[in-house]
Amino acid sequence: MLSVAGALISLYLLTKHFDKSDKDDLFASVCEATGGGCEEVLESRWAYFPPLSAEEIEAARAGAPATQAAPQTATQSAEPDAAGQAPATQSAGASPTPAKRLRVPVALLGAIYFSVLAVWFVAIGRVSPARRVWHWAPLGSVSLGLLGSFGFIYVMMTELDAWCPWCLACHVANFAIFVLMVLAYPRRAPAGGAESQGAHSTVGAGAQTSVVESLHPSSRLVGVTGLAIGGVALAVICFANWLGWQSRARNLDRQNREYKRVVADYLEDGVAMFRTYQGNPKHDLTDRPGSHVRGGGTHPLHTVIFADFECPHCREVSEFLEQKVQPLFRNSMRIVFKHYPLCSDCNPHVKTKVHPHACEAGRAAEAACLQGGNDAFWKAHDKLFADQRNLRGYDYGEFATALGLDRDRLLKDMESELVAARISDDIELAKSLNIEATPRVFVLGREVPAIAVKQMPFWETLAQAYRAEINKREQNRARATSPHG
Repeated sequence: MLSVAGALISLYLLTKHFDKSDKDDLFASVCEATGGGCEEVLESRWAYFPPLSAEEIEAARAGAPATQAAPQTATQSAEPDAAGQAPATQSAGASPTPAKRLRVPVALLGAIYFSVLAVWFVAIGRVSPARRVWHWAPLGSVSLGLLGSFGFIYVMMTELDAWCPWCLACHVANFAIFVLMVLAYPRRAPAGGAESQGAHSTVGAGAQTSVVESLHPSSRLVGVTGLAIGGVALAVICFANWLGWQSRARNLDRQNREYKRVVADYLEDGVAMFRTYQGNPKHDLTDRPGSHVRGGGTHPLHTVIFADFECPHCREVSEFLEQKVQPLFRNSMRIVFKHYPLCSDCNPHVKTKVHPHACEAGRAAEAACLQGGNDAFWKAHDKLFADQRNLRGYDYGEFATALGLDRDRLLKDMESELVAARISDDIELAKSLNIEATPRVFVLGREVPAIAVKQMPFWETLAQAYRAEINKREQNRARATSPHG
């Protein structure tokens, strides 16, 4: 009964080891009644064997699976820093990761220890004097366990200055088991006693029973018990690992919720996103002859978008810029379209055909531009995005007719080297900017963070900065032209 109680308490502690947030009334009441040191003990470096180093304590609190290398450092969400960097993940603890070593919760060792003793006592019980060698196996284990108990009690008393009543209950049970094991040591039978008689008697049922009893446990029983012990120990380890993975799942869920909260806060913080944008390098994206430009004004805000006509997100961003962002700048955004089709047919930097019809659509838009100029390109741009879901087997002859262009010429120009060269030039420019996906938006030569492209707080902040800069330029110009300047 003592070993069963010890096993149950150890398993109970094991569940608390992996889920310290689950503070049920029984656990809390017993701890508080004795000084409330349970959490300090369970969170200390001594809760593992071998004990954790100082660098591993925080990692252990993350709740890694029981029987693995040194608990891995959990990731923690990081809010944007003073420079406005986007949320990222960082390792908990800035010190170098220590060498990985096996770390086992002491509660798991206790559960295995008491479970093994329980199986032995139930299956074997008290051995006969002739088989007393089998008494030394559990007695030796209990002796070592008792030394461990004294060691942990010493640690709680001297180093931790905290007492865990549940742990103490296991240590008391261990001591009681040791005392009972010593008292139950099988003594040698008196000379000529039942053992001697049973060994030479072959008559009578009483004599046969004496022989059996004198040879307890049998080799077969010891073997079966050994298998049972192995199975129980494996079951306890599997249970511990299940608890560990459950704990990791809870931690990941908490981290995911925290990350979503941080991202949501970041997406509402236009200033933080604007600082991230300002921190990006500035590139020379001067318009080349024949660039596809829409919008602009006295003070144009130069905006370049690298897109793919078969990319749904590109269509959404294009519509967002036209319908939501352009009015913020009073139609002063000078939007320049650049090709970056995610299709290996025309893009050598893409290994697969993510959007298999994007190259053909891009050639159609460029062919339209050859016929009708910049206005024809943007009409083609809008129609291709509107018909995006139907680009497979698209009738570009009808497309030309709908745009008021010559059908045959458009189909011919689509296969021309000039059209291919224009798309290729955009692709190589994108590659020089390390673009690998679409859409990508650049304003005044700086890339807009992908996470901020469709966030109005970012564009509102940018619009404020843009208007402040324009006002400053106009004031400087006015002072320069003033006769009293």
